[in-house]
Formats: sequence, structure tokens, C-alpha cells
Amino acid sequence: MARIDTYPCACAFAKTVGDKDPCHFPRVGMADNVLYRGCWIVKHTLTDTEAYIRDPKRPPLHAEADVCCFGYFVQPVATDPC
Repeated sequence: MARIDTYPCACAFAKTVGDKDPCHFPRVGMADNVLYRGCWIVKHTLTDTEAYIRDPKRPPLHAEADVCCFGYFVQPVATDPC
């Protein structure tokens, strides 16, 4: 099984794969996230890379997007939603 790195927020993970499209970062199954890990697991769909979103300064299962994420992710205007 591949090692899964931990990041404090979604944009910290997104920066490592060089992608700004928020549609490429869905959560992995809720049972894995909530019941087994206590943190969000996010997958980059283009590379199949997964990451734990966990910040030791925040409570378990905090939102995977932090204030910095809204300035990082750029979603072009499109007719099709994510």
C-alpha cells in the first residue's frame, strides 16, 4: 500500500501536484474518512494521489478547505458543474 501524506488543508495538497481545479480533488469514501481515520481523505483524480487533510491545531474532521484555499483554487466559468 502506498504511503499517504498529510496536509493541513486542500490547497497545500493541491500545490504539491500543481493543480488549481477544485473539481480534481474529491473526498474518498465517507466510511474511510469518518469511521476509520477521523480526517478527510482527498484524492487528486488526475494522478490518483491521495492525501489526509489533518491539522493538529484544529479539531478532527475540520473542513478540508481553509481560508488560504479560496485564494488558491481557480475555477474557470463553465457550463458544466464539477
